[in-house]
This record gives sequence, structure tokens and C-alpha cells, in this order.
Amino acid sequence: FAYYMTVEVLEPNWHVLEERLRSVTTVDEVLRYHTRFLDTTLRQCQLLNPQVLKLITRILTLCTIFARYTEKLANSLVLEEEDGPLRQGRLALQVREARIRVRRSYT
Repeated sequence: FAYYMTVEVLEPNWHVLEERLRSVTTVDEVLRYHTRFLDTTLRQCQLLNPQVLKLITRILTLCTIFARYTEKLANSLVLEEEDGPLRQGRLALQVREARIRVRRSYT
């Protein structure tokens, strides 16, 4: 998503804005071109559609949750070697709790 917004939307629209600004003679023209740039960019990034914006937010939230628990899991596996079976029980509980949180985020 970040790649799309940066490379496919922002960069081309920024170049168009720069080209238009080379020929402006008034502040009103600058404001008009800048407003057009913002409107086009927001529309092409799908940030004006509340439903799409909500879905993007949920997906990014789930990615963050997944990354955090992946990191916890990796750290737990290192500690597991040190603690043995007791640590494995705690790890299983953490995994169950993470699954419950992810399921709740879908509702």
C-alpha cells in the first residue's frame, strides 16, 4: 500500500504539480493547482472512501498485531530453550490469547 501511494500516486501527481507551478503568475493559481493536487492524490489513494479507509485501517491493524506476536513468539522460542516445559505452557496460552484478539478485531 505504501509503495502504491508513493510511487504510483504521489510521485506522478507531484511532477504534474511541479510542471504547473512553473507557469503560475498569481497566488490564486498556486492555491488552485495545490488543491487539485491534494484532491487527485486523496482520490487515487482511496482515502476519500470511508469504507475503503476502514478496511485499510483494519488490515494495517491486523498486520501490526501479527508482527508483534511473531516477535513475541520468536523471543519465546529463544527463552524456551532456557526454561523448558514450563515456558511451553505459557507460550501456548499466549498464542490462544492472540488468536482471540485477532478474531475480536474482525467483529
